[in-house]
Amino acid sequence: MSCNLVAQKRSRHIDIDIHFVRELIYNGVLNIQHVPSRLQFVDIFTKSLSCPLFKLFRSKLHVLPPTLTLQGGVGDNIEHQG
Repeated sequence: MSCNLVAQKRSRHIDIDIHFVRELIYNGVLNIQHVPSRLQFVDIFTKSLSCPLFKLFRSKLHVLPPTLTLQGGVGDNIEHQG
C-alpha cells in the first residue's frame, strides 16, 4: 500500500496516514522491506506455532523462558499434599 499509488476501496479509512508514510518513503526517511510470512514475529501473539518457531520468535522478542517450576501434578488436590 505504501508503494502503490492506486487507493483501494478497503483502505479509505487510512487514506491520510498512507499519504504521510508515502512521503516518508519518497524522502528516504523510511525504508520498506519485505518480511517473509515465516518470519512474522507478531504471529507469536495471534497463532498456534510449532515449538521451534515459538522459541525462535520468543528469543527474537527478547522474552526469556519461565524459570518457575511447580511441584506436584496438575490433578493433585490439597488433601493429598500433606
